[in-house]
Amino acid sequence: MEQLERHIEPGLEAAAVGMCQGIVLGLYRCRDKDADRVLGWAGEDFPVESACNSVATLARESAARRRRAWRLPQDFFARVPEWASLLQRATRG
Repeated sequence: MEQLERHIEPGLEAAAVGMCQGIVLGLYRCRDKDADRVLGWAGEDFPVESACNSVATLARESAARRRRAWRLPQDFFARVPEWASLLQRATRG
């Protein structure tokens, strides 16, 4: 998340959006991993909550610092179908 914010600060929109996509995809891919792994200790909802937090941070921080909310491309949500509606809501804040 710190790196995401570091890309937003100087106005690196493509880098910030790409990083946010990477965070979301990484969490999405490990959402159903065994509970005895690291994410299992964090809790069942940790991946989706963290993904929503990264999307919300992208929109909120870019709006505050760049005066326009940056969002993930609409076609990206097809890559995370189980989370698409939650992520879109998080984007709207």
